[in-house]
Amino acid sequence: MSWSPNSSRIASAAGPQDLKGGHIHIWDAFTGQHDQVYARHTKNVQTVAWSPDGKFLASAGSDNTVRIWDAHSLRTLQVWHTTDTIWEVSWSPGSDFLAAAINDGTVNVWNTQSGRSAYTYQGHQDVVYSVAWSPDGGKIASGSWDHTVHIWDLDADHAASIYTEHDNKVTAIAWSNDSAFIVSGSSDTTVQVWNAATGQTRQVYREHNGVIQSVAWSPDGRQIVSSSADNTVKLWDPNRSASVYTYLPEGLTPWTLAWSPDSKFVATGLLDGHVQVWQAR
Repeated sequence: MSWSPNSSRIASAAGPQDLKGGHIHIWDAFTGQHDQVYARHTKNVQTVAWSPDGKFLASAGSDNTVRIWDAHSLRTLQVWHTTDTIWEVSWSPGSDFLAAAINDGTVNVWNTQSGRSAYTYQGHQDVVYSVAWSPDGGKIASGSWDHTVHIWDLDADHAASIYTEHDNKVTAIAWSNDSAFIVSGSSDTTVQVWNAATGQTRQVYREHNGVIQSVAWSPDGRQIVSSSADNTVKLWDPNRSASVYTYLPEGLTPWTLAWSPDSKFVATGLLDGHVQVWQAR
């Protein structure tokens, strides 16, 4: 899921269990009105992301394509083809580049103006499942099933640093608003907060009892939210060692998360197809 920069809309990505076609849904963030639904992917849509300038949506998934849409008309502007499933995409702060986590173990970056490939990062030993562009625009972080998070300088052909403190697949990552820290979630059931420059671990949260599905740092930098296969969503203060609130969604596993731009609300996408919006505490 992705919350629009102007706070008014939420985009969610989905697909039927038979994998025959994927959909992008657009919702009014506070009335719940279902504004639009679009189907152009031929298999599940795994990720959707609003560009920081609010003009575009990016989507990608199991049909091995990345699509750029006009955010208002949902007209397709560009289509990029890859050789494997794309699990997540992340925009650069200026909306001029898009990074993608690829099932083949690479991170691909495209120039969204020219449509050309800009970089391909190779270094992971397994599926790249999560990708996040730093808010200052200087680095890209990628999380992999090889149990590591790599941090890449934009013009480098190898990782600038590698975080290795997880004991299982890295399934989710997010930057702090000042680009100083990263939060990562894993199949080892931990949520870890660490210094992006030094790799030093700041916090390890162990309250979840299942795979971490998603993590998100609030835009104001004050809170972290995580969702897990244990059917809970937890709020964390980065300066404390315990959760400050547990949200229990009514439905199946909370799969994905998105903060509102004002950091007051969290949208949670569930495995049963529901999107729930709740007030962060």
